[in-house]
Amino acid sequence: MSAFTTTIKSIQTAQGLRYLGWMSVVVLAQGWGIDAIASLYVPNYLDVWKIHFWWLSVIVLPIFETLVFQAFGCWVLDLFGIPRLLTLFITALVFGLAHYLNQSQWIDAFSAGVTGFIFSWMYLRRLREGRPWQGCAEVAFVHIVNNGIAYFYLILFAPETILFVS
Repeated sequence: MSAFTTTIKSIQTAQGLRYLGWMSVVVLAQGWGIDAIASLYVPNYLDVWKIHFWWLSVIVLPIFETLVFQAFGCWVLDLFGIPRLLTLFITALVFGLAHYLNQSQWIDAFSAGVTGFIFSWMYLRRLREGRPWQGCAEVAFVHIVNNGIAYFYLILFAPETILFVS
Protein backbone atom coordinates (compact mmCIF):
# COMPACT_ATOMS: atom_id res chain seq x y z
CA MET A 1 0.00 0.00 0.00
CA SER A 2 1.41 3.37 -0.98
CA ALA A 3 1.91 6.29 1.36
CA PHE A 4 -0.76 8.17 -0.60
CA THR A 5 -3.36 5.44 -0.04
CA THR A 6 -2.49 5.27 3.66
CA THR A 7 -2.85 9.05 3.94
CA ILE A 8 -6.25 9.00 2.21
CA LYS A 9 -7.49 6.23 4.51
CA SER A 10 -6.34 8.12 7.62
CA ILE A 11 -8.06 11.30 6.36
CA GLN A 12 -11.27 9.34 5.78
CA THR A 13 -11.01 7.84 9.27
CA ALA A 14 -10.43 11.27 10.82
CA GLN A 15 -13.42 12.69 8.92
CA GLY A 16 -15.57 9.78 10.04
CA LEU A 17 -14.58 10.25 13.67
CA ARG A 18 -15.25 14.00 13.47
CA TYR A 19 -18.67 13.24 11.92
CA LEU A 20 -19.56 10.79 14.72
CA GLY A 21 -18.34 13.27 17.32
CA TRP A 22 -20.41 16.13 15.91
CA MET A 23 -23.51 13.95 15.56
CA SER A 24 -23.11 12.91 19.21
CA VAL A 25 -22.86 16.56 20.27
CA VAL A 26 -25.94 17.52 18.20
CA VAL A 27 -28.06 14.70 19.64
CA LEU A 28 -26.96 15.44 23.21
CA ALA A 29 -27.46 19.18 22.86
CA GLN A 30 -30.98 18.98 21.51
CA GLY A 31 -32.02 16.31 24.02
CA TRP A 32 -30.60 18.09 27.01
CA GLY A 33 -31.88 21.45 25.81
CA ILE A 34 -35.41 20.13 25.60
CA ASP A 35 -35.02 18.36 28.96
CA ALA A 36 -33.74 21.55 30.61
CA ILE A 37 -36.74 23.53 29.38
CA ALA A 38 -39.15 20.74 30.36
CA SER A 39 -37.74 20.52 33.88
CA LEU A 40 -38.68 24.19 34.38
CA TYR A 41 -42.33 23.71 33.42
CA VAL A 42 -43.22 20.06 34.02
CA PRO A 43 -43.55 19.11 37.71
CA ASN A 44 -41.46 16.10 38.74
CA TYR A 45 -40.16 15.77 35.19
CA LEU A 46 -37.22 13.50 36.07
CA ASP A 47 -39.42 11.08 38.03
CA VAL A 48 -40.21 9.26 34.78
CA TRP A 49 -36.61 8.05 34.41
CA LYS A 50 -36.60 4.57 35.85
CA ILE A 51 -33.70 2.71 34.30
CA HIS A 52 -33.63 -0.90 35.39
CA PHE A 53 -30.54 -2.38 33.80
CA TRP A 54 -27.76 -0.03 32.70
CA TRP A 55 -26.55 -2.34 29.93
CA LEU A 56 -30.07 -2.61 28.53
CA SER A 57 -30.58 1.15 28.36
CA VAL A 58 -27.07 2.01 27.26
CA ILE A 59 -26.13 -0.81 24.87
CA VAL A 60 -28.90 -3.25 23.90
CA LEU A 61 -31.82 -0.87 23.29
CA PRO A 62 -29.87 1.62 21.15
CA ILE A 63 -28.77 -1.21 18.84
CA PHE A 64 -32.28 -2.69 18.72
CA GLU A 65 -33.91 0.73 18.12
CA THR A 66 -31.41 1.50 15.35
CA LEU A 67 -32.27 -1.73 13.56
CA VAL A 68 -36.04 -1.32 13.99
CA PHE A 69 -36.64 2.42 13.58
CA GLN A 70 -33.84 3.60 11.35
CA ALA A 71 -32.66 0.59 9.34
CA PHE A 72 -35.94 -1.26 8.84
CA GLY A 73 -38.17 1.84 8.82
CA CYS A 74 -36.06 3.81 6.35
CA TRP A 75 -35.42 0.76 4.19
CA VAL A 76 -39.14 -0.09 3.88
CA LEU A 77 -40.15 3.50 3.13
CA ASP A 78 -37.29 3.81 0.64
CA LEU A 79 -38.38 0.53 -0.95
CA PHE A 80 -41.82 2.02 -1.59
CA GLY A 81 -40.30 5.17 -3.08
CA ILE A 82 -41.38 7.50 -0.27
CA PRO A 83 -39.52 10.82 -0.63
CA ARG A 84 -36.54 11.22 1.67
CA LEU A 85 -37.92 14.16 3.66
CA LEU A 86 -41.21 12.36 4.29
CA THR A 87 -39.25 9.24 5.33
CA LEU A 88 -37.35 11.34 7.86
CA PHE A 89 -40.56 12.72 9.35
CA ILE A 90 -42.38 9.36 9.43
CA THR A 91 -39.51 7.51 11.13
CA ALA A 92 -39.00 10.41 13.55
CA LEU A 93 -42.70 10.37 14.45
CA VAL A 94 -42.71 6.61 15.05
CA PHE A 95 -39.47 6.83 17.09
CA GLY A 96 -40.93 9.65 19.19
CA LEU A 97 -44.25 7.87 19.76
CA ALA A 98 -42.44 4.71 20.85
CA HIS A 99 -40.64 6.76 23.50
CA TYR A 100 -43.90 8.43 24.54
CA LEU A 101 -45.50 5.03 25.12
CA ASN A 102 -42.44 4.07 27.17
CA GLN A 103 -42.36 7.15 29.42
CA SER A 104 -45.77 8.82 29.00
CA GLN A 105 -44.35 12.31 28.61
CA TRP A 106 -45.00 14.34 25.47
CA ILE A 107 -41.78 16.26 25.94
CA ASP A 108 -39.87 12.96 25.78
CA ALA A 109 -41.75 12.04 22.61
CA PHE A 110 -40.83 15.38 21.04
CA SER A 111 -37.17 15.08 22.09
CA ALA A 112 -37.01 11.49 20.85
CA GLY A 113 -38.70 12.54 17.61
CA VAL A 114 -36.02 15.16 16.95
CA THR A 115 -33.36 12.59 17.81
CA GLY A 116 -35.07 10.06 15.53
CA PHE A 117 -35.01 12.61 12.70
CA ILE A 118 -31.25 13.04 13.14
CA PHE A 119 -30.68 9.28 13.39
CA SER A 120 -32.77 8.61 10.28
CA TRP A 121 -30.89 11.32 8.37
CA MET A 122 -27.58 9.68 9.39
CA TYR A 123 -28.83 6.27 8.27
CA LEU A 124 -30.37 7.47 4.97
CA ARG A 125 -27.13 9.23 4.11
CA ARG A 126 -25.33 5.88 4.15
CA LEU A 127 -28.21 3.93 2.60
CA ARG A 128 -28.11 6.19 -0.47
CA GLU A 129 -24.35 5.60 -0.68
CA GLY A 130 -24.96 1.85 -0.69
CA ARG A 131 -23.49 1.38 2.82
CA PRO A 132 -26.49 0.62 5.07
CA TRP A 133 -24.49 -1.34 7.67
CA GLN A 134 -22.12 1.56 8.13
CA GLY A 135 -25.20 3.72 8.71
CA CYS A 136 -26.46 1.26 11.34
CA ALA A 137 -23.09 1.26 13.08
CA GLU A 138 -22.87 5.06 13.11
CA VAL A 139 -26.40 5.55 14.42
CA ALA A 140 -25.99 2.85 17.07
CA PHE A 141 -22.69 4.38 18.18
CA VAL A 142 -24.15 7.89 18.57
CA HIS A 143 -27.24 6.44 20.32
CA ILE A 144 -25.05 4.46 22.75
CA VAL A 145 -22.96 7.57 23.50
CA ASN A 146 -26.15 9.59 24.09
CA ASN A 147 -27.71 7.02 26.43
CA GLY A 148 -24.41 6.39 28.22
CA ILE A 149 -23.85 10.07 28.98
CA ALA A 150 -27.50 10.49 30.02
CA TYR A 151 -27.24 7.49 32.35
CA PHE A 152 -23.97 8.78 33.85
CA TYR A 153 -25.55 12.23 34.30
CA LEU A 154 -28.52 10.74 36.15
CA ILE A 155 -26.24 8.73 38.44
CA LEU A 156 -24.29 11.89 39.33
CA PHE A 157 -27.06 14.49 39.57
CA ALA A 158 -30.37 12.64 40.01
CA PRO A 159 -29.66 9.23 41.56
CA GLU A 160 -33.09 9.19 43.16
CA THR A 161 -34.63 8.85 39.71
CA ILE A 162 -32.89 5.57 38.92
CA LEU A 163 -34.01 2.22 40.16
CA PHE A 164 -30.71 0.37 40.52
CA VAL A 165 -30.92 -3.30 39.65
CA SER A 166 -27.81 -5.34 38.88
